Amino acid sequence: MITIERFNISKGEIKAIQDGTQWGRFVRKFELDKIFCGIPEDYFKRALELGCGSGEHSKHLAFYCKELIALEYNEGRLVADNDEKTTFVIGDAQDLSRFSDSEMDLIFSSNLIEHLPKLDQCLAECRRVVEKDGMIVHTVPNRTWKIFNLLLFYPFIIKTILCRVFLANKSARSSGAESTKPRLDDNLRVLSRSFSLRGRLVPAIHGISKSHFSEFMNWGEKRWISIFEKNGFEVVKIIRLPFYFGWSYNFRFILRLGNYLRFSSSTAFFLKKTGK
Repeated sequence: MITIERFNISKGEIKAIQDGTQWGRFVRKFELDKIFCGIPEDYFKRALELGCGSGEHSKHLAFYCKELIALEYNEGRLVADNDEKTTFVIGDAQDLSRFSDSEMDLIFSSNLIEHLPKLDQCLAECRRVVEKDGMIVHTVPNRTWKIFNLLLFYPFIIKTILCRVFLANKSARSSGAESTKPRLDDNLRVLSRSFSLRGRLVPAIHGISKSHFSEFMNWGEKRWISIFEKNGFEVVKIIRLPFYFGWSYNFRFILRLGNYLRFSSSTAFFLKKTGK
């Protein structure tokens, strides 16, 4: 029987956040604290993090590990430096051949596996590399995250443009200069000098699905459980993590309401390998 837990962020915790950068750091640390709740420092002897991104949040994961290997595919994203507990390496989560059989007692990934074109290959490698009684934790966005990302896409564009126009006008009035047309940066996927209607004004598909509908269908809990079981794992625990969406710290009323109603935007699956 699968154990199911749920954690949400309180109104006070959301209110205390100052900006989007602080919000992103808070959410990742909050999730790690809940995923590894009750596990003492240095509990895992040798751990592997797949898709560590910039490496900024690996230090929180490293608290629970004597030794952490943090793997990232995109060299340009990785900015963190090695320390006494964490070693950062460039590599593909679909090819863990550099690691020996049963070498790790923890494998962890956050918002990675929905992007992998060869997911079965990655899971087979995880199964090989983790020891018999080791733990594997994969967190993935779920259908709630997908719905709210789509619903808030155009409100976010409108809000951003209005803010840029207001700030530009305010700056022009204070300096006496003419107002300039606001330009949104590339991360907003809205406008650029090389304007593309489809690329900038249509919500992007998050993972590897061919459409938003197929991505929505693929992100159900039962489908993930089926994939894990097919690849030789037992799902022993599920944590439904707090409510948020891909538009950072915008729409705070919706963030507070969603967490109050105990919505969940991502799910952590705890796996144990079956058989030998």
